[in-house]
Amino acid sequence: MDSATLAVLLELNRRFYGEHALEFSATRQQPWQGWRHLLQRFEGERAELSILDLGCGNARFASACDRQLVCAWRYLGIDGSKGLIEEARGRLENLGSVGFELKAADLFESKTFPARSRFDLVTLFGVMHHVPGKERREELLSRAAACVAPDGLLAVSFWQLGDSPQLMERTVKPTAVGLEAGALSAQDHLLSWGDGGAVRYCRHCDLEEAAGLVAATTALTSLETYRADGRGGGMNLYWLLANPPAAAAGVGRS
Repeated sequence: MDSATLAVLLELNRRFYGEHALEFSATRQQPWQGWRHLLQRFEGERAELSILDLGCGNARFASACDRQLVCAWRYLGIDGSKGLIEEARGRLENLGSVGFELKAADLFESKTFPARSRFDLVTLFGVMHHVPGKERREELLSRAAACVAPDGLLAVSFWQLGDSPQLMERTVKPTAVGLEAGALSAQDHLLSWGDGGAVRYCRHCDLEEAAGLVAATTALTSLETYRADGRGGGMNLYWLLANPPAAAAGVGRS
C-alpha cells in the first residue's frame, strides 16, 4: 500500500471517530461473547490483575471485567478518539471501586505505549481491522506484545467482516473517498455507517494472515485461537498469546 493511500485511510478513520464518537458509542454497549471465554482464564488464578486495553473505545471491556473478575484489577485504557475516552471515563467512574487511567493517544506513535510498565493482560479488540498496511499491523502487534508481563497474556481480535454478506453490501468504492479505483486490495474495504454517509476503512484479516502477523511480530507463545461474536457466533477471530515467566525473568509487572 503506497503512502498516499495509507494517509487517506488513516485520516478517514480519525475523522470518523472524531465526528461520530457519541453515536458510535451508543451502538456499542453490550459485551462481546468472546470476552467471557478469555476472562475465564483468570478466574481464581490471581489475587490482582493489571489490564492494558489498547483501542479501548468506550471501555465496555472494563464493564465485562467488572462483572466477571473476582480478583482486584487495575485498568489503563488508550484510544485515539477523545470523544470515546470521555465515554469511557463516565463508564469507569460509575464502576466505582476500580483503579483506572485513561489516555487519548494515537496507537501508531511509539510514545503512546507505557515505557516501563508491563501488564498481566493486554488487549487489542476491534483495532486490527482499522490498521492499513502490513508494516503498521506488524508494528502495532509488536508494541502490544512488548507490554505483556511475564506470565501475562496478549489477546487480539480480527474482525471477519468479509464473511458477512450484509456487511459487504455496505461497501463503497475507493473513488468515494478520493482514491483510485484499484487502490485497495481484495481484503481492504470501505464501509458506510449510519444514514449520513460516514465511511470507515476496515480490513478482513483471515486466519492465514493473522497467523503470519503473529509469527512475524512477537516472541510470545501462541496459546489459543477461537471465533465468537456477531451473527452466527463467528465474526471475530481471537488469538491469545502467552508470555511465559521464563521468557522475561526479572521484569516486574506494572
